[in-house]
Amino acid sequence: MRTQRPSRRKSFALVITLVGTLLLSACGSLPSSGSVHVSEGDLPPEGRSMQTAPLPRKGSSQLDIMRGFMAACSAGATNNDFEAARQYLLSTARRGWEPERSIRIYGNDQVPEIGFSETQEKAQLTIAATGQVDASGQFQVGSPGGKLVGTFSFAQDEEGEWRISELPAGITISQGTFDASYQRLPIYYLSPDKTILVPDLRWVPKSKTVTYLTQHLLDGPSADLGSSVATALPAGTSLPSRTVAVENGQALVNLQVPDATPPDEAQSLLQWQISATLSQLPSVTSVKVTLNDNLVTVSPPAGPAYSGTEVLVVSDNNLRTLSGDTVLLSADKAGDLEISSPARGPIKGSPVAFVNAERELWTISENQSPRQLLSAEYVGAPSIDYANWIWVPTKQSGAVTAVRASGESVRVPVSYTTDQLLSFVVSPAGVHAIATRGGDTRAADLVRINRDDRGVPVSVDLIASVPLPHDSLILPAWTSATAAAILLRSEASGEASILSWPLGGLRSQEPAYPKSRAFVAAIGARRLYVVTDDNVLFQLDGRHWIPVGRNVSAVATSG
Repeated sequence: MRTQRPSRRKSFALVITLVGTLLLSACGSLPSSGSVHVSEGDLPPEGRSMQTAPLPRKGSSQLDIMRGFMAACSAGATNNDFEAARQYLLSTARRGWEPERSIRIYGNDQVPEIGFSETQEKAQLTIAATGQVDASGQFQVGSPGGKLVGTFSFAQDEEGEWRISELPAGITISQGTFDASYQRLPIYYLSPDKTILVPDLRWVPKSKTVTYLTQHLLDGPSADLGSSVATALPAGTSLPSRTVAVENGQALVNLQVPDATPPDEAQSLLQWQISATLSQLPSVTSVKVTLNDNLVTVSPPAGPAYSGTEVLVVSDNNLRTLSGDTVLLSADKAGDLEISSPARGPIKGSPVAFVNAERELWTISENQSPRQLLSAEYVGAPSIDYANWIWVPTKQSGAVTAVRASGESVRVPVSYTTDQLLSFVVSPAGVHAIATRGGDTRAADLVRINRDDRGVPVSVDLIASVPLPHDSLILPAWTSATAAAILLRSEASGEASILSWPLGGLRSQEPAYPKSRAFVAAIGARRLYVVTDDNVLFQLDGRHWIPVGRNVSAVATSG
Protein backbone atom coordinates (compact mmCIF):
# COMPACT_ATOMS: atom_id res chain seq x y z
CA MET A 1 0.00 0.00 0.00
CA ARG A 2 1.41 3.41 -0.92
CA THR A 3 0.15 6.95 -0.78
CA GLN A 4 -1.44 8.40 -3.92
CA ARG A 5 0.74 10.81 -5.92
CA PRO A 6 0.60 14.32 -4.38
CA SER A 7 -1.29 15.94 -7.25
CA ARG A 8 -4.03 13.32 -7.25
CA ARG A 9 -4.32 13.19 -3.43
CA LYS A 10 -4.64 16.98 -3.39
CA SER A 11 -7.46 16.77 -5.93
CA PHE A 12 -9.32 14.17 -3.84
CA ALA A 13 -8.87 16.17 -0.61
CA LEU A 14 -10.27 19.24 -2.32
CA VAL A 15 -13.41 17.40 -3.40
CA ILE A 16 -14.01 16.02 0.11
CA THR A 17 -13.60 19.50 1.57
CA LEU A 18 -16.10 20.90 -0.91
CA VAL A 19 -18.58 18.13 -0.11
CA GLY A 20 -18.25 18.77 3.63
CA THR A 21 -18.75 22.51 3.16
CA LEU A 22 -21.74 22.02 0.92
CA LEU A 23 -23.47 19.90 3.52
CA LEU A 24 -23.00 22.22 6.49
CA SER A 25 -26.40 23.79 5.91
CA ALA A 26 -28.11 20.79 4.36
CA CYS A 27 -31.06 19.07 5.97
CA GLY A 28 -30.58 15.30 5.95
CA SER A 29 -31.93 12.11 7.34
CA LEU A 30 -30.69 8.79 8.60
CA PRO A 31 -29.77 6.53 5.71
CA SER A 32 -32.40 3.84 5.26
CA SER A 33 -32.84 0.79 3.12
CA GLY A 34 -35.70 0.34 0.68
CA SER A 35 -37.76 -1.63 3.19
CA VAL A 36 -38.59 1.48 5.22
CA HIS A 37 -41.40 3.68 3.88
CA VAL A 38 -42.47 6.92 5.52
CA SER A 39 -45.57 9.00 4.84
CA GLU A 40 -45.27 12.63 3.80
CA GLY A 41 -47.03 13.54 7.05
CA ASP A 42 -43.84 12.54 8.82
CA LEU A 43 -41.72 15.15 7.05
CA PRO A 44 -40.94 18.56 8.54
CA PRO A 45 -42.96 21.50 7.15
CA GLU A 46 -40.03 22.74 5.11
CA GLY A 47 -39.75 19.38 3.33
CA ARG A 48 -36.53 17.67 2.34
CA SER A 49 -33.39 19.00 0.75
CA MET A 50 -33.13 17.82 -2.85
CA GLN A 51 -29.38 17.98 -3.34
CA THR A 52 -28.48 16.35 -6.66
CA ALA A 53 -26.25 13.28 -6.45
CA PRO A 54 -23.69 12.87 -9.25
CA LEU A 55 -23.73 9.73 -11.40
CA PRO A 56 -20.62 7.93 -12.68
CA ARG A 57 -19.30 9.04 -16.07
CA LYS A 58 -18.11 6.76 -18.82
CA GLY A 59 -14.37 6.11 -18.73
CA SER A 60 -13.95 7.22 -15.09
CA SER A 61 -10.78 6.20 -13.27
CA GLN A 62 -10.76 4.53 -9.87
CA LEU A 63 -10.07 7.91 -8.29
CA ASP A 64 -13.00 9.44 -10.16
CA ILE A 65 -15.25 6.62 -8.99
CA MET A 66 -14.10 7.00 -5.39
CA ARG A 67 -14.59 10.74 -5.53
CA GLY A 68 -18.02 10.46 -7.12
CA PHE A 69 -19.13 7.82 -4.64
CA MET A 70 -18.22 10.06 -1.68
CA ALA A 71 -20.15 12.95 -3.23
CA ALA A 72 -23.16 10.72 -3.95
CA CYS A 73 -23.13 9.40 -0.38
CA SER A 74 -23.15 12.94 0.95
CA ALA A 75 -26.07 13.86 -1.26
CA GLY A 76 -27.80 10.62 -0.32
CA ALA A 77 -27.52 11.47 3.36
CA THR A 78 -29.37 14.73 2.83
CA ASN A 79 -32.04 13.22 0.58
CA ASN A 80 -32.38 9.81 2.25
CA ASP A 81 -31.84 8.27 -1.17
CA PHE A 82 -28.73 6.23 -1.96
CA GLU A 83 -29.68 5.02 -5.41
CA ALA A 84 -27.12 7.30 -7.08
CA ALA A 85 -24.38 6.12 -4.70
CA ARG A 86 -25.20 2.50 -5.56
CA GLN A 87 -24.43 3.23 -9.23
CA TYR A 88 -20.74 3.45 -8.28
CA LEU A 89 -20.82 -0.13 -6.99
CA LEU A 90 -20.42 -3.43 -8.78
CA SER A 91 -23.75 -5.27 -8.83
CA THR A 92 -22.64 -7.76 -6.15
CA ALA A 93 -21.53 -4.95 -3.83
CA ARG A 94 -24.66 -2.94 -4.61
CA ARG A 95 -26.90 -5.66 -3.21
CA GLY A 96 -24.95 -6.07 0.01
CA TRP A 97 -24.09 -2.45 0.89
CA GLU A 98 -25.94 -1.13 3.94
CA PRO A 99 -25.60 2.67 4.13
CA GLU A 100 -27.73 2.83 7.27
CA ARG A 101 -25.45 0.48 9.25
CA SER A 102 -23.10 3.19 10.51
CA ILE A 103 -22.62 6.95 10.33
CA ARG A 104 -18.96 7.91 10.80
CA ILE A 105 -18.50 11.55 11.81
CA TYR A 106 -15.33 13.61 11.39
CA GLY A 107 -14.52 17.13 12.55
CA ASN A 108 -15.28 20.14 10.39
CA ASP A 109 -11.57 20.98 10.33
CA GLN A 110 -10.62 17.47 9.16
CA VAL A 111 -10.29 16.13 5.60
CA PRO A 112 -10.55 12.37 4.96
CA GLU A 113 -7.33 11.04 3.43
CA ILE A 114 -7.08 8.48 0.65
CA GLY A 115 -4.24 6.24 -0.45
CA PHE A 116 -4.17 3.83 -3.39
CA SER A 117 -2.32 0.57 -3.82
CA GLU A 118 0.32 0.13 -6.53
CA THR A 119 -2.22 -1.51 -8.83
CA GLN A 120 -4.88 1.15 -8.11
CA GLU A 121 -7.29 -1.69 -7.33
CA LYS A 122 -7.52 -0.90 -3.61
CA ALA A 123 -7.98 2.40 -1.79
CA GLN A 124 -7.79 3.18 1.89
CA LEU A 125 -9.89 6.00 3.36
CA THR A 126 -8.63 7.35 6.70
CA ILE A 127 -10.40 9.81 9.01
CA ALA A 128 -9.98 11.12 12.54
CA ALA A 129 -13.49 10.34 13.76
CA THR A 130 -15.26 12.33 16.48
CA GLY A 131 -17.84 9.58 16.83
CA GLN A 132 -20.11 7.01 15.21
CA VAL A 133 -23.85 6.35 15.20
CA ASP A 134 -25.03 2.80 14.69
CA ALA A 135 -28.22 1.57 13.04
CA SER A 136 -30.13 1.85 16.32
CA GLY A 137 -29.25 5.55 16.67
CA GLN A 138 -26.76 5.04 19.51
CA PHE A 139 -23.76 7.35 19.58
CA GLN A 140 -20.22 6.29 20.46
CA VAL A 141 -17.58 8.93 21.14
CA GLY A 142 -14.37 8.52 19.15
CA SER A 143 -11.15 7.80 21.00
CA PRO A 144 -8.82 10.82 21.35
CA GLY A 145 -6.31 10.63 18.51
CA GLY A 146 -8.03 7.56 17.11
CA LYS A 147 -8.56 7.04 13.40
CA LEU A 148 -11.01 5.00 11.39
CA VAL A 149 -9.76 3.21 8.29
CA GLY A 150 -11.96 1.85 5.51
CA THR A 151 -10.72 -0.25 2.60
CA PHE A 152 -12.33 -0.10 -0.85
CA SER A 153 -11.65 -2.53 -3.71
CA PHE A 154 -12.24 -1.85 -7.42
CA ALA A 155 -13.10 -4.07 -10.38
CA GLN A 156 -14.37 -3.57 -13.91
CA ASP A 157 -17.96 -4.39 -14.79
CA GLU A 158 -19.12 -6.17 -17.95
CA GLU A 159 -18.73 -2.95 -19.94
CA GLY A 160 -15.18 -2.41 -18.75
CA GLU A 161 -16.09 0.47 -16.41
CA TRP A 162 -14.41 0.73 -13.01
CA ARG A 163 -16.73 0.21 -10.05
CA ILE A 164 -16.30 -0.39 -6.30
CA SER A 165 -16.45 -4.13 -5.64
CA GLU A 166 -15.92 -4.18 -1.85
CA LEU A 167 -16.52 -1.43 0.74
CA PRO A 168 -17.37 -0.89 4.41
CA ALA A 169 -20.98 -0.60 5.50
CA GLY A 170 -22.29 2.87 6.29
CA ILE A 171 -21.39 6.42 5.28
CA THR A 172 -18.92 9.13 6.35
CA ILE A 173 -20.01 12.75 6.92
CA SER A 174 -18.71 15.89 8.65
CA GLN A 175 -19.75 17.03 12.12
CA GLY A 176 -21.48 20.05 10.59
CA THR A 177 -23.54 17.84 8.30
CA PHE A 178 -24.41 15.55 11.16
CA ASP A 179 -25.49 18.42 13.42
CA ALA A 180 -27.66 19.88 10.67
CA SER A 181 -29.27 16.54 9.80
CA TYR A 182 -29.85 14.68 13.07
CA GLN A 183 -31.24 15.37 16.51
CA ARG A 184 -30.70 13.73 19.87
CA LEU A 185 -34.04 12.67 21.38
CA PRO A 186 -35.14 10.24 24.08
CA ILE A 187 -37.32 7.21 23.69
CA TYR A 188 -38.96 6.15 26.93
CA TYR A 189 -38.89 2.90 28.85
CA LEU A 190 -40.12 2.12 32.37
CA SER A 191 -38.33 1.90 35.66
CA PRO A 192 -38.25 -1.70 36.96
CA ASP A 193 -41.11 -0.89 39.37
CA LYS A 194 -43.03 0.74 36.46
CA THR A 195 -43.62 3.99 38.33
CA ILE A 196 -41.63 6.44 36.18
CA LEU A 197 -40.40 6.82 32.61
CA VAL A 198 -36.70 6.42 31.83
CA PRO A 199 -35.18 8.25 28.83
CA ASP A 200 -32.94 6.38 26.39
CA LEU A 201 -31.13 8.78 24.04
CA ARG A 202 -30.99 8.12 20.28
CA TRP A 203 -29.84 10.13 17.28
CA VAL A 204 -32.58 10.30 14.67
CA PRO A 205 -33.02 12.26 11.43
CA LYS A 206 -34.82 15.57 11.41
CA SER A 207 -37.19 14.06 8.88
CA LYS A 208 -38.97 10.75 9.45
CA THR A 209 -38.44 11.29 13.16
CA VAL A 210 -41.76 9.80 14.29
CA THR A 211 -41.16 6.51 12.50
CA TYR A 212 -37.57 6.17 13.64
CA LEU A 213 -38.40 6.86 17.29
CA THR A 214 -41.22 4.32 17.21
CA GLN A 215 -39.07 1.61 15.60
CA HIS A 216 -36.21 2.21 18.04
CA LEU A 217 -38.69 1.90 20.93
CA LEU A 218 -39.91 -1.45 19.59
CA ASP A 219 -36.35 -2.69 19.09
CA GLY A 220 -35.61 -2.38 22.81
CA PRO A 221 -33.34 -0.43 25.15
CA SER A 222 -29.75 0.48 24.41
CA ALA A 223 -26.84 -1.60 25.66
CA ASP A 224 -26.13 1.14 28.21
CA LEU A 225 -29.51 0.59 29.87
CA GLY A 226 -29.86 -3.14 29.22
CA SER A 227 -32.00 -4.89 31.82
CA SER A 228 -32.05 -1.87 34.15
CA VAL A 229 -35.34 -0.79 32.55
CA ALA A 230 -38.65 -2.47 31.70
CA THR A 231 -41.09 -2.14 28.83
CA ALA A 232 -44.80 -2.80 28.49
CA LEU A 233 -44.42 -3.61 24.78
CA PRO A 234 -44.76 -7.40 24.36
CA ALA A 235 -41.78 -9.24 22.89
CA GLY A 236 -42.15 -9.48 19.13
CA THR A 237 -44.28 -6.34 18.75
CA SER A 238 -43.87 -5.02 15.22
CA LEU A 239 -44.80 -2.09 12.98
CA PRO A 240 -46.13 -3.91 9.89
CA SER A 241 -46.41 -0.82 7.70
CA ARG A 242 -42.85 0.27 8.57
CA THR A 243 -44.18 3.79 8.98
CA VAL A 244 -46.03 6.03 11.44
CA ALA A 245 -48.22 8.55 9.67
CA VAL A 246 -49.05 11.91 11.23
CA GLU A 247 -52.45 13.26 10.24
CA ASN A 248 -53.54 16.69 11.51
CA GLY A 249 -51.06 16.40 14.36
CA GLN A 250 -52.12 12.89 15.39
CA ALA A 251 -49.51 10.13 15.20
CA LEU A 252 -51.12 6.87 14.05
CA VAL A 253 -49.19 3.96 15.58
CA ASN A 254 -50.54 0.66 14.29
CA LEU A 255 -48.80 -2.23 16.02
CA GLN A 256 -48.96 -5.99 15.69
CA VAL A 257 -48.45 -8.14 18.79
CA PRO A 258 -47.78 -11.89 18.46
CA ASP A 259 -50.19 -13.06 21.15
CA ALA A 260 -53.47 -11.91 22.63
CA THR A 261 -53.99 -8.22 23.29
CA PRO A 262 -52.30 -7.29 26.60
CA PRO A 263 -54.43 -6.55 29.69
CA ASP A 264 -55.53 -2.99 30.45
CA GLU A 265 -52.66 -2.27 32.86
CA ALA A 266 -50.06 -3.18 30.25
CA GLN A 267 -51.93 -1.20 27.58
CA SER A 268 -51.91 1.84 29.85
CA LEU A 269 -48.15 1.55 30.34
CA LEU A 270 -47.33 1.04 26.66
CA GLN A 271 -49.56 3.99 25.81
CA TRP A 272 -47.50 5.98 28.34
CA GLN A 273 -44.22 4.97 26.70
CA ILE A 274 -45.34 5.65 23.14
CA SER A 275 -47.13 8.92 23.92
CA ALA A 276 -44.19 10.32 25.88
CA THR A 277 -41.78 9.33 23.10
CA LEU A 278 -43.77 10.93 20.27
CA SER A 279 -45.47 13.87 22.01
CA GLN A 280 -42.13 15.62 22.51
CA LEU A 281 -42.18 16.42 18.77
CA PRO A 282 -43.76 19.74 17.74
CA SER A 283 -45.54 18.02 14.85
CA VAL A 284 -47.37 15.60 17.19
CA THR A 285 -50.26 16.86 19.31
CA SER A 286 -51.84 13.48 20.05
CA VAL A 287 -51.10 9.77 19.64
CA LYS A 288 -53.47 7.00 18.53
CA VAL A 289 -52.28 3.44 19.21
CA THR A 290 -53.84 0.23 17.87
CA LEU A 291 -52.82 -3.32 18.77
CA ASN A 292 -53.81 -5.94 16.18
CA ASP A 293 -56.23 -3.33 14.75
CA ASN A 294 -57.86 -2.81 18.18
CA LEU A 295 -57.76 0.79 19.43
CA VAL A 296 -56.04 1.30 22.79
CA THR A 297 -58.53 3.31 24.85
CA VAL A 298 -56.91 2.96 28.28
CA SER A 299 -55.36 6.23 29.47
CA PRO A 300 -51.68 6.32 30.44
CA PRO A 301 -50.74 6.79 34.10
CA ALA A 302 -50.45 10.34 35.39
CA GLY A 303 -46.90 9.67 36.55
CA PRO A 304 -45.22 11.18 39.60
CA ALA A 305 -45.41 14.86 40.59
CA TYR A 306 -41.96 16.42 40.62
CA SER A 307 -40.67 18.81 43.27
CA GLY A 308 -39.93 21.74 41.00
CA THR A 309 -36.85 23.94 40.81
CA GLU A 310 -36.65 25.59 44.23
CA VAL A 311 -33.12 26.06 45.50
CA LEU A 312 -32.24 25.23 49.12
CA VAL A 313 -29.44 27.01 50.97
CA VAL A 314 -27.81 26.77 54.37
CA SER A 315 -27.27 30.16 55.97
CA ASP A 316 -26.36 30.66 59.65
CA ASN A 317 -27.15 26.94 60.03
CA ASN A 318 -30.72 27.45 58.85
CA LEU A 319 -31.79 25.19 55.99
CA ARG A 320 -34.25 27.24 53.92
CA THR A 321 -35.34 28.02 50.40
CA LEU A 322 -33.29 30.63 48.56
CA SER A 323 -36.33 32.92 48.45
CA GLY A 324 -36.60 32.69 52.24
CA ASP A 325 -40.26 31.69 52.10
CA THR A 326 -39.78 28.30 53.75
CA VAL A 327 -37.50 27.11 56.54
CA LEU A 328 -36.98 23.36 56.41
CA LEU A 329 -34.77 23.20 59.50
CA SER A 330 -34.08 26.15 61.74
CA ALA A 331 -30.82 26.65 63.61
CA ASP A 332 -32.76 26.24 66.88
CA LYS A 333 -34.07 22.80 65.91
CA ALA A 334 -30.69 21.80 64.46
CA GLY A 335 -29.09 22.49 67.86
CA ASP A 336 -25.49 21.32 67.88
CA LEU A 337 -25.80 19.73 64.42
CA GLU A 338 -23.83 21.61 61.76
CA ILE A 339 -25.85 21.29 58.53
CA SER A 340 -23.74 20.38 55.52
CA SER A 341 -24.27 18.86 52.04
CA PRO A 342 -28.11 19.02 51.98
CA ALA A 343 -30.08 17.03 49.39
CA ARG A 344 -33.72 16.75 48.36
CA GLY A 345 -35.33 14.15 46.08
CA PRO A 346 -36.94 14.90 42.69
CA ILE A 347 -40.49 13.79 43.63
CA LYS A 348 -42.91 15.87 45.71
CA GLY A 349 -42.88 14.65 49.29
CA SER A 350 -39.30 13.34 48.98
CA PRO A 351 -37.20 13.42 52.13
CA VAL A 352 -34.48 15.99 52.80
CA ALA A 353 -31.11 14.70 53.97
CA PHE A 354 -27.85 16.26 55.12
CA VAL A 355 -24.66 15.40 56.94
CA ASN A 356 -23.15 16.99 60.02
CA ALA A 357 -19.56 17.84 60.89
CA GLU A 358 -18.95 14.24 62.01
CA ARG A 359 -20.11 12.99 58.57
CA GLU A 360 -23.22 11.31 59.95
CA LEU A 361 -26.30 11.12 57.72
CA TRP A 362 -29.50 12.78 58.95
CA THR A 363 -33.00 13.29 57.51
CA ILE A 364 -35.80 15.72 58.29
CA SER A 365 -39.41 16.53 57.57
CA GLU A 366 -40.27 20.23 57.21
CA ASN A 367 -38.96 22.04 60.34
CA GLN A 368 -39.20 18.87 62.43
CA SER A 369 -36.40 17.54 64.55
CA PRO A 370 -33.78 15.68 62.48
CA ARG A 371 -33.31 11.91 62.73
CA GLN A 372 -30.01 10.10 62.29
CA LEU A 373 -29.87 7.43 59.56
CA LEU A 374 -26.21 6.44 59.35
CA SER A 375 -23.30 6.76 61.71
CA ALA A 376 -19.95 8.32 60.86
CA GLU A 377 -19.07 6.03 57.95
CA TYR A 378 -19.98 8.63 55.38
CA VAL A 379 -17.70 10.11 52.72
CA GLY A 380 -19.55 12.30 50.21
CA ALA A 381 -22.76 14.29 49.84
CA PRO A 382 -26.10 12.41 49.78
CA SER A 383 -28.19 12.08 46.61
CA ILE A 384 -31.89 11.10 46.61
CA ASP A 385 -33.64 9.23 43.79
CA TYR A 386 -37.24 8.97 42.58
CA ALA A 387 -37.98 6.05 44.95
CA ASN A 388 -36.71 8.03 47.97
CA TRP A 389 -33.53 6.02 48.32
CA ILE A 390 -30.79 8.22 49.80
CA TRP A 391 -27.48 7.26 48.20
CA VAL A 392 -24.25 7.72 50.15
CA PRO A 393 -20.70 6.60 49.33
CA THR A 394 -19.19 5.16 52.49
CA LYS A 395 -15.75 4.16 53.68
CA GLN A 396 -16.30 0.68 52.27
CA SER A 397 -14.42 0.20 49.01
CA GLY A 398 -16.30 -1.07 45.98
CA ALA A 399 -19.77 -0.32 47.34
CA VAL A 400 -22.31 2.43 47.91
CA THR A 401 -25.08 2.51 50.51
CA ALA A 402 -28.73 3.31 49.82
CA VAL A 403 -31.00 4.05 52.77
CA ARG A 404 -34.59 5.18 53.16
CA ALA A 405 -35.95 7.65 55.71
CA SER A 406 -37.65 4.66 57.37
CA GLY A 407 -34.22 3.22 58.13
CA GLU A 408 -34.29 0.45 55.49
CA SER A 409 -30.75 0.13 54.13
CA VAL A 410 -28.96 -1.85 51.41
CA ARG A 411 -25.29 -2.15 50.55
CA VAL A 412 -25.10 -1.92 46.76
CA PRO A 413 -22.01 -3.55 45.20
CA VAL A 414 -20.11 -1.61 42.54
CA SER A 415 -18.98 -4.18 40.00
CA TYR A 416 -16.25 -2.28 38.15
CA THR A 417 -13.85 -0.98 40.81
CA THR A 418 -12.52 -1.57 44.29
CA ASP A 419 -11.53 2.08 44.70
CA GLN A 420 -13.29 4.18 47.30
CA LEU A 421 -16.11 6.29 45.90
CA LEU A 422 -15.92 9.99 46.76
CA SER A 423 -19.36 10.97 45.47
CA PHE A 424 -22.40 9.32 43.92
CA VAL A 425 -25.03 11.56 42.28
CA VAL A 426 -28.15 9.84 40.90
CA SER A 427 -30.02 11.03 37.79
CA PRO A 428 -33.68 12.10 38.07
CA ALA A 429 -34.86 8.82 36.52
CA GLY A 430 -32.73 6.79 38.93
CA VAL A 431 -31.06 4.59 36.31
CA HIS A 432 -27.83 6.55 35.81
CA ALA A 433 -25.43 8.10 38.28
CA ILE A 434 -22.16 9.99 38.15
CA ALA A 435 -19.70 8.41 40.57
CA THR A 436 -16.28 9.86 41.34
CA ARG A 437 -13.43 7.86 42.77
CA GLY A 438 -10.03 8.56 44.20
CA GLY A 439 -6.96 6.43 44.54
CA ASP A 440 -4.56 5.80 41.67
CA THR A 441 -7.36 5.89 39.08
CA ARG A 442 -9.05 9.19 39.90
CA ALA A 443 -12.00 9.46 37.52
CA ALA A 444 -15.65 10.31 36.98
CA ASP A 445 -17.77 7.34 35.98
CA LEU A 446 -21.14 7.19 34.27
CA VAL A 447 -22.78 4.15 35.84
CA ARG A 448 -25.99 2.15 35.53
CA ILE A 449 -28.09 1.31 38.60
CA ASN A 450 -29.81 -2.08 38.45
CA ARG A 451 -32.93 -2.64 40.58
CA ASP A 452 -35.44 -5.38 41.28
CA ASP A 453 -39.10 -5.03 40.30
CA ARG A 454 -39.80 -3.20 43.59
CA GLY A 455 -37.24 -0.52 42.77
CA VAL A 456 -34.72 -1.78 45.34
CA PRO A 457 -31.12 -1.23 44.13
CA VAL A 458 -29.13 -4.43 43.61
CA SER A 459 -25.92 -3.46 41.74
CA VAL A 460 -24.01 -0.71 39.95
CA ASP A 461 -22.26 -1.25 36.58
CA LEU A 462 -19.88 0.97 34.61
CA ILE A 463 -20.97 2.56 31.31
CA ALA A 464 -18.16 5.06 30.63
CA SER A 465 -15.31 6.73 32.47
CA VAL A 466 -13.41 10.01 32.19
CA PRO A 467 -9.95 10.33 33.81
CA LEU A 468 -9.60 13.43 35.99
CA PRO A 469 -6.66 15.42 37.39
CA HIS A 470 -5.36 14.24 40.75
CA ASP A 471 -5.15 17.76 42.16
CA SER A 472 -8.79 18.71 41.47
CA LEU A 473 -11.87 19.09 43.62
CA ILE A 474 -14.57 17.14 41.72
CA LEU A 475 -18.23 18.11 42.09
CA PRO A 476 -20.80 16.29 39.86
CA ALA A 477 -24.44 17.29 39.23
CA TRP A 478 -27.26 16.47 36.82
CA THR A 479 -28.25 19.44 34.66
CA SER A 480 -31.22 17.65 33.05
CA ALA A 481 -32.75 14.19 32.91
CA THR A 482 -30.26 13.28 30.17
CA ALA A 483 -27.14 15.36 30.88
CA ALA A 484 -24.63 15.68 33.70
CA ALA A 485 -21.93 18.21 34.50
CA ILE A 486 -18.80 18.04 36.63
CA LEU A 487 -17.16 21.08 38.21
CA LEU A 488 -13.38 20.68 38.40
CA ARG A 489 -11.42 23.04 40.63
CA SER A 490 -7.65 23.14 40.79
CA GLU A 491 -6.59 22.82 44.41
CA ALA A 492 -3.44 24.81 43.63
CA SER A 493 -4.80 27.81 41.72
CA GLY A 494 -8.50 27.78 42.53
CA GLU A 495 -9.34 28.01 38.81
CA ALA A 496 -12.45 26.04 37.88
CA SER A 497 -14.16 24.59 34.81
CA ILE A 498 -17.34 22.66 34.09
CA LEU A 499 -17.22 19.44 32.07
CA SER A 500 -20.58 18.94 30.33
CA TRP A 501 -21.50 15.28 29.78
CA PRO A 502 -24.68 14.75 27.71
CA LEU A 503 -25.79 11.14 27.52
CA GLY A 504 -25.25 9.92 23.98
CA GLY A 505 -23.35 13.04 22.95
CA LEU A 506 -19.97 14.78 22.85
CA ARG A 507 -18.47 16.13 26.07
CA SER A 508 -17.31 19.75 26.28
CA GLN A 509 -15.61 21.97 28.85
CA GLU A 510 -16.16 25.63 29.78
CA PRO A 511 -14.68 27.95 32.43
CA ALA A 512 -16.51 28.22 35.76
CA TYR A 513 -16.41 30.74 38.59
CA PRO A 514 -13.04 30.46 40.37
CA LYS A 515 -12.68 29.17 43.91
CA SER A 516 -16.02 27.37 43.79
CA ARG A 517 -16.44 24.72 46.48
CA ALA A 518 -20.05 23.62 45.91
CA PHE A 519 -21.95 23.00 42.67
CA VAL A 520 -25.61 22.12 41.92
CA ALA A 521 -28.11 22.40 39.07
CA ALA A 522 -31.82 23.25 39.10
CA ILE A 523 -32.89 20.64 36.56
CA GLY A 524 -36.31 21.91 35.49
CA ALA A 525 -35.02 25.46 35.01
CA ARG A 526 -31.60 24.39 33.65
CA ARG A 527 -29.78 26.73 36.03
CA LEU A 528 -26.32 26.19 37.52
CA TYR A 529 -25.20 27.43 40.95
CA VAL A 530 -21.86 27.53 42.75
CA VAL A 531 -20.82 28.53 46.26
CA THR A 532 -17.39 30.14 46.59
CA ASP A 533 -14.84 30.06 49.39
CA ASP A 534 -16.18 33.36 50.73
CA ASN A 535 -19.74 31.91 50.97
CA VAL A 536 -21.25 33.76 48.01
CA LEU A 537 -23.87 31.92 45.91
CA PHE A 538 -23.54 32.55 42.17
CA GLN A 539 -25.95 31.62 39.38
CA LEU A 540 -24.91 31.15 35.76
CA ASP A 541 -26.89 33.59 33.62
CA GLY A 542 -26.04 33.02 29.97
CA ARG A 543 -22.24 33.15 30.01
CA HIS A 544 -21.98 35.28 33.16
CA TRP A 545 -21.99 34.33 36.83
CA ILE A 546 -24.11 36.68 38.95
CA PRO A 547 -24.32 36.73 42.77
CA VAL A 548 -27.74 35.70 44.11
CA GLY A 549 -27.00 35.04 47.80
CA ARG A 550 -24.47 35.78 50.52
CA ASN A 551 -23.54 34.08 53.76
CA VAL A 552 -24.36 30.72 52.11
CA SER A 553 -22.43 27.73 53.39
CA ALA A 554 -24.18 25.04 51.30
CA VAL A 555 -26.69 24.73 48.46
CA ALA A 556 -29.03 22.03 47.10
CA THR A 557 -31.73 21.51 44.47
CA SER A 558 -34.32 18.81 43.89
CA GLY A 559 -33.03 15.62 42.31
